[in-house]
Amino acid sequence: MSRVLARLESLREAEADLTLDASGGMEAILADQEDLLASPEMPLLVSVLLHEWPQLSAPEQAAALIVESIPVQDAFALEDIVDDTLSCPEALPLLATPIGRALRRRSGGADAEAGIALEGLTRLALGGWIRSLQVRSQLVEQATDLA
Repeated sequence: MSRVLARLESLREAEADLTLDASGGMEAILADQEDLLASPEMPLLVSVLLHEWPQLSAPEQAAALIVESIPVQDAFALEDIVDDTLSCPEALPLLATPIGRALRRRSGGADAEAGIALEGLTRLALGGWIRSLQVRSQLVEQATDLA
């Protein structure tokens, strides 16, 4: 078990508040990145990163970690990560384009993950963060497939 995951478990047992410092800090998260990306705890860490976004010393590293988690999360975790990310206006200037690319790659298909990714793309397009033409094409294609 990674150090960060062990700290998260300890914090949960102690019913303590989860902060970036309490989880070990950004350096510890990056050191344990390989173990954390596919972990069911990743949505929780993304929430912490986004909550503390304005105070992050290296938001580019946090953004890369969030984007790298998109391809490996299951539907429930993916939905949490996408929803939290798209609800953080401070992070969107840095995250919109790379998360849009990651969601585009994940949006092909008819499974729950593809639907969640397509919803995220739609929200990005409606917010003006990405171009809408490709998203509209995917929406039309999916509607045609479903009909």
